[in-house]
Amino acid sequence: MSGDTLASIAAQLSNLTGNPVSVEDLAADPGIQGQSVMPLGVILIPPFAYTTTADQTDSLGKIAQQYSTTPDLLALTYANQQVDNLFLADVDHQTANVPGLTYLDVGSILDYFNANQSYTALSGMVTRYQLHGMRLPTDLPGLTLSPGSTCSGTDCALYLLTGQQFTVPGSVAEGFAISLVNSSLDWLYFNDNLPTGDPASATLTVTLTAEDISQINTVVQFAQGTGLKPDVKVLQALPAFDLMPQHYNFRTVSQWNCSGTIVLPYGSAGDQTALAPLIWDFSDGLLRQIA
Repeated sequence: MSGDTLASIAAQLSNLTGNPVSVEDLAADPGIQGQSVMPLGVILIPPFAYTTTADQTDSLGKIAQQYSTTPDLLALTYANQQVDNLFLADVDHQTANVPGLTYLDVGSILDYFNANQSYTALSGMVTRYQLHGMRLPTDLPGLTLSPGSTCSGTDCALYLLTGQQFTVPGSVAEGFAISLVNSSLDWLYFNDNLPTGDPASATLTVTLTAEDISQINTVVQFAQGTGLKPDVKVLQALPAFDLMPQHYNFRTVSQWNCSGTIVLPYGSAGDQTALAPLIWDFSDGLLRQIA
């Protein structure tokens, strides 16, 4: 009759028979499948796979028109975004024009950094890169390396330029001494002394023990015999971005208590004998997406 839906018919049959009848049960019935539908009705079709034509005439616009949708919705579908070689690539189709593409110029990026105080994070990032082996040029005009510098060539790692790394003799015996000299920093104490012009007054000496020599030899032998062999499976540029599913948290949950039989508008009770439905309170962000 007028106004009936699959959900309402399933609910009425469940009440009349005392047995749960689901929308899926009705849809699987051949008699229901043979019923004529209302003219010009709008029916939601679940996602399905479409194979493009072999004559190379399909396009997103043509496919969208065929199924009464829009190219935007086709492009926003996550499964379509993961299709490899989606577009035809031949002699006549080498590039694609993207109209209305917005971009950020250097001034806009700098304004964003100023507004969000991002320079601190940026400077920390640069420092980490430098401490992890960033190589700086050594042949710039006006740049002169100190005598005895371990750097050679046109570039050198920062920890070599600053003396944090130095060459150890091939054979190091017990008692080998390393001296750290503070010649200019008036806030750094070596042996409770500040630099006074005499290098010996602010010098920290580290003498290697037998255990230190053993550790050095272990590292050297491993480096010379085995070396670093990274498991590089492919060498390529990282993707510009990753698509991640959005997560929403339910705020509260309440149990639905009812003195009578609870008949759900869709689905079936399955093998459950005692129903205890729960009411979930959606978050504001999820409600905005649904609306």
